Amino acid sequence: MQPIRHLIARYGEKIRGAQPFAPLLIVALCLQLASRTCAAPTSQWITFVQRAIQTHQIAFLQAYTDGSPAKILPWLNRGPTRTWNVQLLTLPNRQSMPSFIVFSCWHTCQSDGDHVHALIETPQGWKIGPEVKEDDSGGYQICNHQLTVRLQPKTHSVLFSDRASVQAIFPKPRPYCLFRLSPDYTITRFSIEGMPVPFHRAGSVVAFIPPHMPPFTMDIAYAGAPDHQDGDYVLPNEAVIDSYWYPQIARLPATSTVQVTAPPAWTPISTGDLQSTIHHPDGSTTLTFYNPIPVCYLTVDMGRYHVYTRTVQGLRLAVYLLDDDASLAQRALNLLQQVLFFYSDHFAPFPYHQYTVVETDGPFDGALEAYSFATFEHGTLLDLLPHELAHTWWGGLQPCTYLHSMWDEAFADYSALLFQRIGGPQAVTLPNDTSLQTTGEERFQMYPVASVFDTTDPVQCDIGYTKGSMVLRVLEEELGLPTMLACLRAFLAERTAGKPAEWSDFQRAVNRITGRNYAVFFQEWLYRAGLPVLQLQDVRLLSRADGYEVTGYIVQKDPIYHLHLPVQLTMLNHDVYRKKIEIDQKSTFFILKTTVKPQYMVIDPDHMIPLATHQDTFWRF
Repeated sequence: MQPIRHLIARYGEKIRGAQPFAPLLIVALCLQLASRTCAAPTSQWITFVQRAIQTHQIAFLQAYTDGSPAKILPWLNRGPTRTWNVQLLTLPNRQSMPSFIVFSCWHTCQSDGDHVHALIETPQGWKIGPEVKEDDSGGYQICNHQLTVRLQPKTHSVLFSDRASVQAIFPKPRPYCLFRLSPDYTITRFSIEGMPVPFHRAGSVVAFIPPHMPPFTMDIAYAGAPDHQDGDYVLPNEAVIDSYWYPQIARLPATSTVQVTAPPAWTPISTGDLQSTIHHPDGSTTLTFYNPIPVCYLTVDMGRYHVYTRTVQGLRLAVYLLDDDASLAQRALNLLQQVLFFYSDHFAPFPYHQYTVVETDGPFDGALEAYSFATFEHGTLLDLLPHELAHTWWGGLQPCTYLHSMWDEAFADYSALLFQRIGGPQAVTLPNDTSLQTTGEERFQMYPVASVFDTTDPVQCDIGYTKGSMVLRVLEEELGLPTMLACLRAFLAERTAGKPAEWSDFQRAVNRITGRNYAVFFQEWLYRAGLPVLQLQDVRLLSRADGYEVTGYIVQKDPIYHLHLPVQLTMLNHDVYRKKIEIDQKSTFFILKTTVKPQYMVIDPDHMIPLATHQDTFWRF
C-alpha cells in the first residue's frame, strides 16, 4: 500500500500542469486510497472519471486505468462523439460488486457505440480495465427477431415487443450475456420461456444471466419517445426509427418479422417483403414484413404518404412522398427501374418482391438503406438513389456491421458510378468520376480504408466512401471489367448466412477468381493510410528520324505503391497517345515514342487513381 503522500508526489507534475483540475485530482487521489476498503467505486470516483472524459484530460486517468489511458481508451479521441456519460454496470447475481464501467451516449446506427470496460479491483484501488468490445458476442447470436411496433401519435412515442431467438456460436458461451438497446427505450418486460429475467442496464448496454445455455428466446417489451436530429423521431405526420431500436448482440445479422401498426391515414413500412395487411375498425393499419435475409440493421418508417407504384416483371416499385409530387415520383420510379435491373444483371438477382423509396421531411442527414427500401432526406432522392439501392447487395445480401469498416459504402459508391459509366441512359445526371477526386491529402493520412467505420464522422466517410470506391475502380483497371464483375458476383455467392463480411472476404474472392495473390494490392490500398505521391522529373522531348521520343522519370515518395499507371501524350493536332507504365519502385524510367510532336504529357489523365495531389503530374513541352 502506498501512503497518500506518495500518490500525490507521484502525480505532482500533472497537478501543477493543470490548475483548474488540481483540486479535483487531489481529492480523487485521496478517494483512490479510501476506495480500497469500499465494495464499489464511490460517486466521487465516478465524478472524476466523468469530468476527465468530458474535458478530454485523458492523462489524468493514469491512476484510474489498468495501463496507459491512451491504450485502454483509444476510442476517446477518435470520431465526433464528445459527450460521454459514465455509469457502472453490475451483473444481476453480483448486486454490490460492479463488473463493468460503461461510457455511453445516444448513437445513430452505422456509427460508434457505447464502450464497455472491465472494472478491476487492485491493491491500488479500482481500475478501468480492457474493453469488452461491441463485436465480442460472448458466444451468443440473435438469429431471428419477431418484432411488433405500435405508434402512439398523441404522445409521440412507440411501443415495441421482440421475441428474439438466441443461439450459441461458441461451444461454451460465457455465463452472462450483453445486448444493446437504445437508451431512448425503457424495458417493461423481460422474460425467457415465460420466466422473468433479472437484468441490469447502463446506457444502451443490458446485462443478464441466461437461465440455461442457448438456444432460448428472449421476450422483451419496451417503449419510448425518440426525438433526435439525425434520424429517430416521431413527428405529427411521420416517424423514422432506425438506431438500436431492437435488441442487438455484436450487430450480428438476423432474419426478422416486423409487424407495424400505424395510425389512421398513415402508411408503415419495414425491411422485408410485405406478408399481410390488416385494417382495424378504428382506422389504424397493421402491416407485417418478413425478411428471410440475415441483415445487421432494420428500419421502420411510417407517415401520411402519397404513394406512387409501378409493377415491372412482377416487382412492385414504389415511391412514398409526404408532398404530392407526381413528376418527382415518376422520375424516381424511372431511375429505380433502370438501376435495379442493372444491378440484378451485373451482381445477383434482386432478392425481394418490392422496393420502395421513402422521402422524409424530418431532421434526417442524407439517406439510409433498409435493403428492401431506403429513407431519403428531402431533396436527395434522385441523387442518392443508386447508392442506397446498391446496399441491397452490399450490406444486405452481404451484411456489414460497421464495427470494423464501412466496406459496403465503398461498394455502393462504386456501383452507382459503374451504373453511370455503363448502365445506359439515366433519368437524372449523377455525379461523375471526377467529382470524386481526392479532397486533400491530410484527411487520407489519418486512417486506412479498412479501419474506418463511423458514418457520422466526415473524415472517416471521406476515406470509406470516396477513397474506398476509387480503390475498387483501381482494381477494376487492374483486372478488367469482366473479371471485376466476376469477383463481385463471387463475393456475393460465397457469403455465409448469419455472418457479416469484411474487406478480407472480398480479397479472398478476388484471389480465387483471378488465381493470383492480391495481398500486396490490398495491403497498399486498404491497410495503410495515405495516397500515392507521384512526380514527373527530368522529362525530355527528343526528335528522331522516325518521329519523337519522350523520356523521363516517374518518382514516388514513400511509401511505395505498385501501380499500372496510365499516362497520356496530347499532340499538337489534338490526337492522344496512351500507355500504361508499371511502377513499383521509387524512380521509374520511361520512354514513349510517337510520330507526331506532343504538346504536353499528363499522368492519370482520367483521374482513375486516387493521388495525394495532381501537382507535378503534368508536363508541357
